[in-house]
Amino acid sequence: MQIITTPWADTTSSKFEDADNHDTLGGYYLIDLFMAWPFAPSRLLPQLQRGELFFAIQNLLDRDYIVDRGGGILKLGTPLLVQGGVSFVF
Repeated sequence: MQIITTPWADTTSSKFEDADNHDTLGGYYLIDLFMAWPFAPSRLLPQLQRGELFFAIQNLLDRDYIVDRGGGILKLGTPLLVQGGVSFVF
């Protein structure tokens, strides 16, 4: 059985948050992970061409990072997010 694993790293350097280039946001890094298990057709579903069971994690280290602070309100980026599912091609 083949397992497809794709780690992903994303870095963002510090940047200006406002149009006047006065307020800055700090940089951050994120690590994501995607895994998939392809499977072949079975006798139960002969019309199935292929399928895939997948699992994805965003912000694997559950880091808090600020993406906006407009109006004095800090807005955090995506927290640890786990998704999974099954896809079919008929």
